[in-house]
Amino acid sequence: MKYWIERFIYSLMIHWVFRVEEGMLKGARLSILTGRDYFSGRKEPAKNRAFIQSYIDGSTLYDIGAGKGYYSYLAAKITNKNSKIYSFELDRFKRGIIKKNIGINGWDNIELFDVMAGKDDRTTLFEGNWETTADKVFIHRRQFARKVKLDTFVKRVPLSPPEFIVIQEDVNEINVL
Repeated sequence: MKYWIERFIYSLMIHWVFRVEEGMLKGARLSILTGRDYFSGRKEPAKNRAFIQSYIDGSTLYDIGAGKGYYSYLAAKITNKNSKIYSFELDRFKRGIIKKNIGINGWDNIELFDVMAGKDDRTTLFEGNWETTADKVFIHRRQFARKVKLDTFVKRVPLSPPEFIVIQEDVNEINVL
């Protein structure tokens, strides 16, 4: 029963949209479930500046464990659609947020994959918690996940090789290289 209540709240909140008023994504429109603090540019300013200074327009970006898509959005916003951006996010709720934000902003150079990048190809049990800063919506879930070795996946799909990789500091994604 709790799952259905959480899913219902999520389905309502995903459609609430705000305009980013400051920071690196100023002017972008995002689902409220994205979380205001992180996207205002107030969190991790040094990391944000380093990304902007390092990322080159036209580069192919792999956003491994994209979360709510921040670095994918940032690359899309600063490149004027000249770059290929591949976001890898397993969590279906976070993927829903990313899809919503891509659609709202017309960031059609972002391609989203529902896989977990790792050091091997296999199905694994993924267990995780998800919390948004919007209204502290908290969801705990377990799901079987398709874990893929990045080299194998890139050849199979096929994707352009990465020129820039963002990996979130997560136990699952850190083994990708």
